[in-house]
Amino acid sequence: MNDLQWYAVGDARILKMQDLTLAALTPEQLLPGWDDATALQAYSDLPETLDASETKVLLSVHSWLIKDRGRNILVDTGPGIARLDLLLCFSITCRPCGLKI
Repeated sequence: MNDLQWYAVGDARILKMQDLTLAALTPEQLLPGWDDATALQAYSDLPETLDASETKVLLSVHSWLIKDRGRNILVDTGPGIARLDLLLCFSITCRPCGLKI
């Protein structure tokens, strides 16, 4: 399981709940006009954002839990209902991260 990543925005606390990482698209598919040499000059950490073959971009799929003024708000930007355990976040314990909400 990934370490919990909490962020603070004003009085709200925001939890990133990692679901999965996809390596499905090439940089050219995401960004028309992509040029490897120019990209490496502008962003030296570029290889860390690519898969082992360095041909696909690693895309993070996750949801967010916002805790603000006694409210819990789930923002599900995940892959859909294929992961039923994400929908169970409104039970007593969040199954992906073990957080009680």
